[in-house]
Amino acid sequence: MIKIPLYPKYSTTITLLKIIVGMPVSNFKNMWNTVWGLRGTPQNTVDWTNPDEWIDKRLSGKDKEIATKIWKESNKTVNPRWTRGCQFLISGHNLVSENNGIYQLTEDGKEFVSNPTSDVIKR
Repeated sequence: MIKIPLYPKYSTTITLLKIIVGMPVSNFKNMWNTVWGLRGTPQNTVDWTNPDEWIDKRLSGKDKEIATKIWKESNKTVNPRWTRGCQFLISGHNLVSENNGIYQLTEDGKEFVSNPTSDVIKR
């Protein structure tokens, strides 16, 4: 059995999948690691509720470009800060593969994107 902490909505995961397919794996992972490093602590909290503000203030270069792409191409429905659950689901069910350092949908990924109620996630 695969354990997925922070279980995301399927619709959010599908949206993220559509955005990252064709993207260099290192670009997405670097952006996410940068954001993770800025997450704050219980004593020094950080507000992540408005990507229109925090992306410009906290990120630069390729990290900013990738976060902006996720935010804008999702029609402002996928906050790049909160993609970790999607990543667990994507990895746990092998929905993408890396081909020459680029994200590609696997056959299971294609099935999930076209029919999230399929048996892909149940396997």
